[in-house]
Amino acid sequence: MARVFLSYDRDDAAKARTLAEALESAGHAVWWDSHIKGGTEYSREIEQALNDAQAVVVLWSGDAVNSPWVRDEAASGRDRGRLVPVLLDETNPPIGFRQYQNIDLSAWKGRGKPGGLEEIEACIDRLSGEEHEPTATAQPAARPRRNLSPNNRLSLIAAVALMVVAAAYFLVNRGGSSSAPVVAVIAADNSPSTRSLAGDLFIKLGSLQSTNADALQLVEGSDADPDLSFKVNQRAVDGQAQATVALLADDGSLLWSREFDQARRPVADLQQQIAYSSALVLKCATEAMAPGHEKLEQATLKLYLGGCAGMSEGLERDFDPLVEAFRKVTEQAPDFQGGWARLLITETYAWLLSDKPPALGRELKAHIAKARKLNPTMAEAYVAEAWMQELRQINRWMPLSAAAVEKNPTNIFALTEHANDMFQVGRLQQGVTYARKAAQLDPLSPWVRDSLITALFNAGELEAAKNALTDAERLWPGASNIVQLRFYLLADYDNPREALAMLRSGKVSRQYLSPATESFIEARVDPSPAKIERAIEEARAVSKSWFGDYIDTLAEFGRKEELITALSEFDPGVTVGPASVFRSKFAFVRNDVRFMAIMKKWGGQFDYWRKSGNWPDFCFEPSLPYDCKVEAAKLARAPS
Repeated sequence: MARVFLSYDRDDAAKARTLAEALESAGHAVWWDSHIKGGTEYSREIEQALNDAQAVVVLWSGDAVNSPWVRDEAASGRDRGRLVPVLLDETNPPIGFRQYQNIDLSAWKGRGKPGGLEEIEACIDRLSGEEHEPTATAQPAARPRRNLSPNNRLSLIAAVALMVVAAAYFLVNRGGSSSAPVVAVIAADNSPSTRSLAGDLFIKLGSLQSTNADALQLVEGSDADPDLSFKVNQRAVDGQAQATVALLADDGSLLWSREFDQARRPVADLQQQIAYSSALVLKCATEAMAPGHEKLEQATLKLYLGGCAGMSEGLERDFDPLVEAFRKVTEQAPDFQGGWARLLITETYAWLLSDKPPALGRELKAHIAKARKLNPTMAEAYVAEAWMQELRQINRWMPLSAAAVEKNPTNIFALTEHANDMFQVGRLQQGVTYARKAAQLDPLSPWVRDSLITALFNAGELEAAKNALTDAERLWPGASNIVQLRFYLLADYDNPREALAMLRSGKVSRQYLSPATESFIEARVDPSPAKIERAIEEARAVSKSWFGDYIDTLAEFGRKEELITALSEFDPGVTVGPASVFRSKFAFVRNDVRFMAIMKKWGGQFDYWRKSGNWPDFCFEPSLPYDCKVEAAKLARAPS
């Protein structure tokens, strides 16, 4: 099986022995007697065992975190992407290791097989190449119903926008560079707040290194003669945290800087924004430094990095200045693919968020053509072209979305967009597959995790969604987007009473919630006829603007005939019908053959299924009392 190095403190030797024997019984070769501190011979033996190991299992405990031996061995496993961290008690791992998902054995007393043994073995198998598919515990995904309308594809694009620039090229496509840049994180002063910020940023960027050790060499301080340095400073002003992050070149010249303000939001949001923006800028900087194009002039590089940083604000900003910045980048560096990719993204947003002026549309098409001359398979070109199609015309944009993934199988942007597209046509399991792959490639991005969690919700994989949400909470504790996702889980699937308390306490934003949300949750807490009727009436009253929430409320409380009537009367126009009808709670409606007639009336999904032959998941459910293909053929022959 696999060569395993077991790192532990000698005070935990009894548990280490039991675990080692269990792993050996499973067929693994375990080197585990590593803390007999006997001088150079043992040091050489340890070093050789570490170098040979396919997996480094580290047992963290109160004693282990204070052991320089365990820290060094853990660092070796981390830096080579071989780390399997395990918690023997409730001690937090040391700084540099807190961003990893730990396997929790804190309840194990050291006797018998530990409860997390299968999870440890699965990680070892994955690292040694024995496992080729992602495990269910390593996944995160698209937003649930009460945050974004399923009809509004642009809203789903917002989540993609925040993830595309975080790690796509940085992790997997650095243009063929043979040497990874050395990147330092430096505290600008010795204040506790500044040192804490520097440590947190170092940890978050460390997950990029752990995903792809060839992408960069991350160091703390400036003693390693870095190619790039982040210099950070944090202070308190009127009780609110303010921070400054600057990126410096190897000669000390300033490439990018930005001030971050807490602005009456949770500190976790500030930390998340700093880490995300810094990862984005670092990715763009390393991409610009990679070979394969003319070296960017420093003025062009600064313009490019400023534009990249601006994209971190998503749809909350004016895209016109970013479009102008990236246009200048492409003019000054016409062979630089990164500039073209970001120009297409920002230009598409500017077009979608405006009234779609024909002149801007023509210019966008011209830029897509120019980008394809540079790179015929550029993912951003395919996706931009797909976004320019009418939503109803799925047969036009779906092949473009599929081509983006087919020709760029490790592009996180393309993967996440295609995962959402699969949801739109009822192919939920396929969507989860794409979302999982994106999350594997970019474990740092909160929005990639958000996208996967939602895909799991939609597909009815609730336990996997809960696990992914727990992982996200460990990485970004207290961040608003993660708190909001926890609220959706509680409100729709888990504990409505707790969701109601969160809503009334102000812990979650009502910005994306229907005015009928509170009555819906109250009816889930107390499903009495009066409460259910009130929830339905309030949802019906706002159904023109919140149709997805209205039909979801009807589905939640089993109001089949009202639901069929509402779906039959709904006119999607040039868009597509709400994809929420493919979720598990709508199964009782899909089991009625009238559902296929509704799909024909909506047009988009129905036409796509028939033309492509890619039928939705529900058509293969054993309980379905009709044959989708047969019914679709009948409906296609029937007069409109």
